[in-house]
Amino acid sequence: MHLPKGTMMEPDWVPSYNPWEQRLCTSPDADFFLGLKTGKTLHPDIIVTATGLRLCFAGAVAMSVDVKVDSSSKYIWKGMMVQDLPNMAFPSGYLHSSWTLGTDATAVMACRLIKHMQAQNISAPVPRLSLGGKEDMEDNSCQMSSTYMRHGKSAVPEGGGVVGGRGGRGIICGRRLLRRGGGI
Repeated sequence: MHLPKGTMMEPDWVPSYNPWEQRLCTSPDADFFLGLKTGKTLHPDIIVTATGLRLCFAGAVAMSVDVKVDSSSKYIWKGMMVQDLPNMAFPSGYLHSSWTLGTDATAVMACRLIKHMQAQNISAPVPRLSLGGKEDMEDNSCQMSSTYMRHGKSAVPEGGGVVGGRGGRGIICGRRLLRRGGGI
């Protein structure tokens, strides 16, 4: 496939981001837009869709522990729990790999935490910041330049540091961490 002669590369063919800073959606069965509402069929090499996605945490449910919790001011622990919120685990996936594989890793970690709690007779896990507090944390949650990620950053908890949060680790590192016990 070639561009027609005289086609300018900028601005349309030069992305404003580096590879893997924005998520790629693939369709192995090529089932995106098999037919349009008009009945017309397209045969493109690639389709780029604008999602209009707006991030919110926990479905925008108001959370409280004695007082309302502002989740955007909190950190994520092990990619599945929010600082100072007891008994709450949530699925989170990988940013640069299959989201589902990351949620599988989160489920394994949550099951491991529950087994640990049962063995230690613990009734409520509550992730807390260490003595160093926020100074010890680095936010590694949003390493993407996608507009929805940049605009939504203020609506979700921070990713936590390399010690506390699973952050943007990929599947290989995530699986290795799970095999070694994952720090629970």
